[in-house]
Amino acid sequence: MRKKIFVALAVLLLLSGCGNREAVEAEIKIPILEEGAAEYQTVCVTRSDVTQTANVAGKIGYIYADELTTDFSANILEFTAKRGDKLKAGDVIAVFDSSAVDYDYSSAKILADDAYSKYLSSGSESARLEYEICQKELELVQYRKDLYTIRAPYDCIVTSTTSFEIGQAVNEGEKVCTVAREGEIYVTTDESKDYFRTGMPVSVKFGSTGEYTAHVVMTPTGSGGARGSLNSQVVIAFDVGELERALGDVDNLLSAGWATIIVATAEKYNVLTLPEYAVKSFAGSDYCSIIDNGERVRVPVELDGVYGGTAVIRTGVSEGDIVAY
Repeated sequence: MRKKIFVALAVLLLLSGCGNREAVEAEIKIPILEEGAAEYQTVCVTRSDVTQTANVAGKIGYIYADELTTDFSANILEFTAKRGDKLKAGDVIAVFDSSAVDYDYSSAKILADDAYSKYLSSGSESARLEYEICQKELELVQYRKDLYTIRAPYDCIVTSTTSFEIGQAVNEGEKVCTVAREGEIYVTTDESKDYFRTGMPVSVKFGSTGEYTAHVVMTPTGSGGARGSLNSQVVIAFDVGELERALGDVDNLLSAGWATIIVATAEKYNVLTLPEYAVKSFAGSDYCSIIDNGERVRVPVELDGVYGGTAVIRTGVSEGDIVAY
């Protein structure tokens, strides 16, 4: 009976000593008295680094692709570009019927040739000026005619195309395809933007594959970015060699288009830690049962948080303490 009364008094003392979650200035130890032999396991308080991560849904692709469109209305004569085609600068992508400017080109060329002949025969200053004017007119018409052949603007890869049939009438301003520089592949997300900061390291994974190291190169501007627009996105670039490794490991990586971004949401360095299960709570207060001179005693602790199953201890225990649970 005496032991039961002592235990009750000990619990009251614990509640009064642990009700305040502010820093514990003096260690309070309460003996744990039990009938018979008690079975328990122990763990040591250690100092370690703790990281908590979150998985954020993302997309992978060519976010800086350029859209090639028509500057005219015409029928399409040739179109062989396919998604994934690798092109050199100047390679032909599509050819359209240029008959709308063919007559203007023929007329301008006749006038330019005639003016050149007159300049050669007379050598006069007025003939030279006339030839230069006609030549400029020809160059302008040539420029308009060249627009009917759409070419790769630089060494690129075709990232998407429009489905055209030969002979189909195409209106001015219609998209023909999009192209991008081959290595400019990024991961983006507009989810959980507050997790990210420019320059921070992250990991990217695709399904059950391993993780690939990367880093944040751009965060949202914070002004007027509609959801899904580039200035609302977090943009992530792969570290050197990691993109090539991912492309080799994952079939149809770009076709699938999805990715999982693993980002640290909390980081603690050289802190006192215990497994979460070694810390107990009662009446809103946290405590541990430490081994002191062979006996278990209960001490209040103040937590800095629990991160992925690891409790970070602010006060109440010291490195090397043995905790029973």
